[in-house]
Amino acid sequence: AASGGTLLSLIADEIIMGRIGHMSPLDSQIDIKIGKDEESVSVKSFSSGINRLSEELKNTKNNAKSPVYKKLLDQMDLRLKDEYERDIIDDVRITKEILMLAGYNKSKAHKIADKLVNGYPVHDTVIDCYEAKKLGLRVKQSKEYPEEWNLMKYWFMKYSDKPTSKINVRYVIP
Repeated sequence: AASGGTLLSLIADEIIMGRIGHMSPLDSQIDIKIGKDEESVSVKSFSSGINRLSEELKNTKNNAKSPVYKKLLDQMDLRLKDEYERDIIDDVRITKEILMLAGYNKSKAHKIADKLVNGYPVHDTVIDCYEAKKLGLRVKQSKEYPEEWNLMKYWFMKYSDKPTSKINVRYVIP
């Protein structure tokens, strides 16, 4: 379950995961134009890029006078940096609320939410059963629920080879 599926799974009493099952971090994405194409990127990319640039320029003599530095500042809309940082704060808040509605206490909900939003380097980071347990999520392995798991495998196999715009399949359960 990529980020949207991860968010949905948080409301469960228990999250059942198979051996190749995984979730991903919660990482709001925006579409940006790159040439003629559009690409989804993390809202965290803007802030982290500016922070990295600032660190690099700190070590450059007279960076404020540098034409490269001035050109970069002129092209940046720093309102976007603020907007994206507020999006990240809101992602943590919403995730925390969902976890609390699912019965996690406030402290644990905040810790899990912050880790899911801010604690992983990229959107494609794999959060498997063991990592999800370390996070504090109520995760069980699929072998603890053989009947339910077999039903899910049956459903999956029935629809996995049918073209549709409503089911996105990334992995096949053997």
